[in-house]
Amino acid sequence: MRPTIASAVDTFLDMALLPDLQGLIDQAARRHGVPGAAVAVGTGDQLAEAATGVINLNTGVAATPDSLFPISSVTKTWTAALVLQLAHQGRLDLDDPVRLRREGAWWAAGE
Repeated sequence: MRPTIASAVDTFLDMALLPDLQGLIDQAARRHGVPGAAVAVGTGDQLAEAATGVINLNTGVAATPDSLFPISSVTKTWTAALVLQLAHQGRLDLDDPVRLRREGAWWAAGE
């Protein structure tokens, strides 16, 4: 059985556990229909990185380990998940107006 990225990351013993990182990212991108991806796994001073596909389907620019990808609206999902976690912890109420939470926020400075 071949190691997966998850099993290698969980153990973090040696970057030698990731000999086929490029193959794993290529396979995952094909399986999930992802046009391009970059991944880096590090521990201590060791780093394994790989990239596959393209950054943008319109331009066809190849992805590299240093590529920056536009994240579009992905942060909306992360923000919603964080807000729901805070509500679950009782740190905010979903019915609170935003103005109750803005005091001291960087985006409210100067108001």
